[in-house]
Amino acid sequence: MTLELGTTIAKEAATAHERTNIEDEGPHNESVMDEMNNAEGRRIAGGLPADATRAQVQEAVIGVLNAGDLRYLDDLENAQERGLIQPSNK
Repeated sequence: MTLELGTTIAKEAATAHERTNIEDEGPHNESVMDEMNNAEGRRIAGGLPADATRAQVQEAVIGVLNAGDLRYLDDLENAQERGLIQPSNK
């Protein structure tokens, strides 16, 4: 999204989506995790050329995934209160 729309619009759209989830009483920790991953996605895009290929984007995402820079919830059933946000390489 960042490569296609730019950092500002990508951030505004993603933040609005997560805000709506919280307002609709969706899982809080899931929104926090998504915001963290969205920020990492924008950082990744900022380090790629504007004409990056799909393969370059995939390689960059897999790199941060393996490095533990992305996040996941360890317990989706308890995402509202007790699901812990974990690094992607754990």
